[in-house]
Amino acid sequence: MLIHYIFKTWKNKKHDQTVVLFQTKQVYFLCERI
Repeated sequence: MLIHYIFKTWKNKKHDQTVVLFQTKQVYFLCERI
């Protein structure tokens, strides 16, 4: 589910790349914590 969300966000990167980058960094941080 998380990967699907990342893919969906990545697909919409043209809409707001800054938000995508921020969300991606958050995901990497969460993955690191796990």
